[in-house]
Amino acid sequence: MKRFVAYGLLLAWGAGCQGPAQPPTPPGPSGTEAEGTPDPHPFPESLLLQLDRELRDLPEGAEKKMNPEERARLERLRRSKRGSDGDQEFLVRRILGEVIPGLRKDALPARPGAPAEPPAPSAPDGPDLVTLADGRKLRVKVVEVTADYVKFRSRFGTVKMERGQVAKIEYGADGPH
Repeated sequence: MKRFVAYGLLLAWGAGCQGPAQPPTPPGPSGTEAEGTPDPHPFPESLLLQLDRELRDLPEGAEKKMNPEERARLERLRRSKRGSDGDQEFLVRRILGEVIPGLRKDALPARPGAPAEPPAPSAPDGPDLVTLADGRKLRVKVVEVTADYVKFRSRFGTVKMERGQVAKIEYGADGPH
C-alpha cells in the first residue's frame, strides 16, 4: 500500500513540475480534409507532360469522343495540376491506360486487306451488360463467350478478356449470340 501511495505522490509531483497538463491540440482541418477527402497534392511533372503529349498526339476531334464526365474531370485536373491519389490513379489507369489507347485505336484507318469488322446489327437490340469481378459494369456487345475468355465490342474496339475477370453477363434485348 505504501508503495502505491508513494508512486502516486511521485506522479503528482512529476506532473506539478511540468506545469499544468495541456490536452493535445488536434490538427485543424485544411482545404478538403474537412470534407473527408485527403488533401490534394501536386501531380508529378512527368505525368502532366505525358498527358499533354498523349492528348496532343490524338487525331483531331478524338478527345470529343470521351465520356463527358471523364473529359471534364481530366480538364479540371490538368488545369489545377493537383489532386488526390485517386485522381492520379484515374489519370494513369483510366485516361493513359484505357481511354487514350482506345481513342487512338478508333481513329486508325483499316489496314488494306484486313478483314472488316462486322457491321453493327441494325435491329433495335440493346447492349449487353458485363459485370467484372471487381464490380465495374460495362455496356458492350458480347461477341463470343468461351470457357477461357469473353470477347466483346465496345466504343474502343473489340476486346478479349479472361473469363475469370468477368463475374456476370446480362444480355440485351436480342439475347445471347
